[in-house]
Formats: sequence, structure tokens, C-alpha cells
Amino acid sequence: VFISLLVIWYFLASPNIYKGISVGGVDLSERSRNEAAQLLSPLEKSYRGKKITLYHDEMAFSVDATSIDFTADVDGTIEEAWSYGHEGPWWERIKKIRMASQYGYENPLKFNWNEGKLVQLIEQWQSMIVRQPRNAALSIMSGGIIPEEQGRKLSSDELRPLIIAAFMKTEDEAVALPVTIL
Repeated sequence: VFISLLVIWYFLASPNIYKGISVGGVDLSERSRNEAAQLLSPLEKSYRGKKITLYHDEMAFSVDATSIDFTADVDGTIEEAWSYGHEGPWWERIKKIRMASQYGYENPLKFNWNEGKLVQLIEQWQSMIVRQPRNAALSIMSGGIIPEEQGRKLSSDELRPLIIAAFMKTEDEAVALPVTIL
């Protein structure tokens, strides 16, 4: 009994990330936090240089990750991966450790961005895209008909999650702007 308790305590007190835990397809099994940071460093760099293109009709806007300070939160992700199996009651910890070891556990990569800069970009695009509808009219100067113009509206509530999701993907993305014709 004493030896069993000693073995359980040894597994529960491990200073490393438990076996079977990965982040973004990178296996962090039995790695220290520093080793995990080194393994995730290339992944972080790939997101730092990310670019997306937003488009509507003939308009296109190119945005890079640095314009909204978009980064992969490696430290927060590693802390979350390390916490899996290290926190909670001992019986839940043993269950998590066993499940990760047998079936694997993919810990999601965490991200940070500057919400203020994102809002500024969206407002800038709105000023370029939004147009009030205009009825057809008769020109007094030329006597001709001025055709009607459809209005359009950019949905910033729909656009924000589209931008963040596009930056979270590993490949460069082209995103259609959520524009509503009025």
C-alpha cells in the first residue's frame, strides 16, 4: 500500500507536462516549461508574420498581425498545458493523466491581440465602405436621370470574429467582408 501511494505521489508531483499533451500538433509529453517554450517558438513566429486579406467587390484590404499586435500566447498556453493533470483533486488528476497518456490531449493555442487597434481598423473600413442608399432623381442641370444607388453597411459585429479566426489559422487567409446591401 505504501509503495502504491509513493508511486501515485511521484506521478502527481511531476514538474513536467504529462505524457500525451500537445499544442498545435507539437507533442509536449514529459517536457519542462522551458523545453515546451523552445518547441513552440517556431509556431509563435509563424503567427507573428501572418497576413490576411479582406475584400468586398473591387476593394481589398491587407492586414498583418503586427497591425493589431496579434501574437500566440506561448507562456499562457504552456501554463494551461502544464496545469492539465496538475490541478484538482488527486482522483481527477489521475484520471486526466491516464486519459492524456492513452488517448492524447490537444491543448488549444492561446492568442492575444490589441482590441483597440482592431476596432480602429474596422472603423476605418466602415468609413470607406458604408454608403447610404440614394433614390433616383432628375437632374435640373442636365435634365437627365440620376440613377439610384444602393446603400451598403459593414457589420462590425460579424467582422471582428472573422478577422480573429483568420489570424488563428496557420495559412494566409482571404476573408469576405460582411457587407449588407441596403
